[in-house]
Amino acid sequence: MAKKSKKKFQKPRPEQSASRKVNVATTPSNVEGYLLAGLVFLLPMIFSRATLDPTIVPRHLLISFFVAAVALLFYVFKKKDIPASMSKSIYAVFIIGLAHAAWSIVSTAASINPANGYFEICRLLLNLALLFLVLQMVYKKESTVVLVCKTIAITAIIHSFIGLVQNFDLGFADLPGANSKPWGLNANRNLYGSALAFSIPFVGYLFYRSGKLWKAIASFSLFISATAIVISQTRSAWVSMAAFLLVLLLLSIIFIRTETKKILKFTAVFFISALAVASIIIAADSKGTLATELKERGSSLVRPTADRTTSDYSINDRFSIWKKTTELIKDKPVTGVGTGNWKISILAYGGTGTAWAGGSYVPDRVHNIYLQMLAENGVPGLLLFLAFWLSIGWIGFKLLRGAAAAQKKVLVAFMMAGLAAVATDGIFSFPTERIEHSLYIIVMAGFIIGTYASELEITHRKTASKTLIYIVVLIAILNIFIGLKRKQFEENIYQVKALEKLSRPADLIVYADKGKNSFYNLDPDGLAIEAKEAIAHRDLKDYDKAISTMKQALKYNPNSAMALNNMGTIYTQMGKFKEAIPYLEKALKLTPDFDMVKKNLAINYYNDKQLEKAISTLESFDYKSEAMFLELYNNSKAYLEYQKNNPGK
Repeated sequence: MAKKSKKKFQKPRPEQSASRKVNVATTPSNVEGYLLAGLVFLLPMIFSRATLDPTIVPRHLLISFFVAAVALLFYVFKKKDIPASMSKSIYAVFIIGLAHAAWSIVSTAASINPANGYFEICRLLLNLALLFLVLQMVYKKESTVVLVCKTIAITAIIHSFIGLVQNFDLGFADLPGANSKPWGLNANRNLYGSALAFSIPFVGYLFYRSGKLWKAIASFSLFISATAIVISQTRSAWVSMAAFLLVLLLLSIIFIRTETKKILKFTAVFFISALAVASIIIAADSKGTLATELKERGSSLVRPTADRTTSDYSINDRFSIWKKTTELIKDKPVTGVGTGNWKISILAYGGTGTAWAGGSYVPDRVHNIYLQMLAENGVPGLLLFLAFWLSIGWIGFKLLRGAAAAQKKVLVAFMMAGLAAVATDGIFSFPTERIEHSLYIIVMAGFIIGTYASELEITHRKTASKTLIYIVVLIAILNIFIGLKRKQFEENIYQVKALEKLSRPADLIVYADKGKNSFYNLDPDGLAIEAKEAIAHRDLKDYDKAISTMKQALKYNPNSAMALNNMGTIYTQMGKFKEAIPYLEKALKLTPDFDMVKKNLAINYYNDKQLEKAISTLESFDYKSEAMFLELYNNSKAYLEYQKNNPGK
């Protein structure tokens, strides 16, 4: 008996292959689409000046509330239909995603500090819940796709403008941010460039799909975004954009030849914009600073270790981090060190040859999401992570091969090329860490899966899969809870750090007590709030409380050189020099160029009569520049000479 054909799609008829000119305006009935567009617009605008990181917590809470509200409003209270049965391919995506979250829980359970992984594990589940909702929205209303693309095009214009004005010192200087300008609304220059890069697939599809007005808006959005990406000097964004354009062209040539000319037109607009912008900036930069930086960063992509420029130091330090991470992976290949625990565990491998050897900063990311996943969740975790995204890619390829309408193929090509850009950016950066980046990534995936669901013509059945909605609501509530716990920690440690600078230990202890919780306990420097509280107790001469509190901080991160150093100072002030030395020695082993630790260790060696060690420690830094340490050195030398000449005394 002949086997039945398993082919999912019919071959597209010629009239279906052409791009359809349809009315893409949304209707009032597409409330869910408007809400998604509103989320996409508002999310990057939200930030807080009261938390350590101005963007992560408020944006995480916004998405959590969005998921809970949409699930409850439309699928519980209004009892809207849910697809009765999804294909095996779609089920596979969610099953693999849940398996990845489950394995993350397993690998984190035995970690040094499980609480440091709770937030990220909850985010994994939240992304799955959001993906499920985006799938529903796209399946039910195709107009959602264009509405979101329009919103992102406008958002990209606003964000690009803010960054450009900021870069040239014309405004927005008071927006919170790290490293050099521009950071826009992303609080970090590199993340600013990456976020704009991830908006390009949506703007590109709008350019392809729309009429004259929105095509013009999309063209301007592409031009100003290209300008901002160049100005951001984010090499990972530059490389990811190259990957995006290359993959898009390959997919169009292989699967959508009838639309290749239009896609080439988009590619030309973006590429020429970026090239023209770079040329104009370099030519117009009278001081030569920006032009030099752009040339340096551009050349470092192909010459990562020559000439020892600032960019080269950055890249070489990253290579050192990767090398130490591979050592960590070899020690924990199966379970890894646990989600969120890389920044704790990597410190145990010492800072020799790295920028953090001097104690000026503590690494909190690998700058490679694959190495970080492998280090934190082991080989199974990385395989599940890759399987999740490959399963979405497989659905995309099935659509490219069999979708009836050419515009659906083009949509999928843009989204798959966008995911390729994310995958490329992840080799050099940390795009999945940020909330706005994750939103763009999940929407790309949702567009692909939702289009696949609509192409399969999945039937509806009332109350079918209702359990899924309750799970989505529970996930959202869990994320609201964990987000509020992180908010509690960050707001109070923000106050603690301010009070530390003002030397107000009693007030500091009050805020430290408010910030403590069992669900989030380390700042980006790997310090627990207890570490700050312990120093306040030390300053108030409450040494027993200082020691017990610092021991709790070291339980959360036993490899924190700063916490170890501060524990040493507590014992030093108590006159217990022998007890201080082991903590300071460990701190120096972790950060061999940290002068603060060397100075404290030299003092304790001297007071414990370990004079030879005191001298060798003093000689490891510029002791002559400070009178106290010069005196310490001379006294040690004199006493050793006295002992030599007077043995037994």
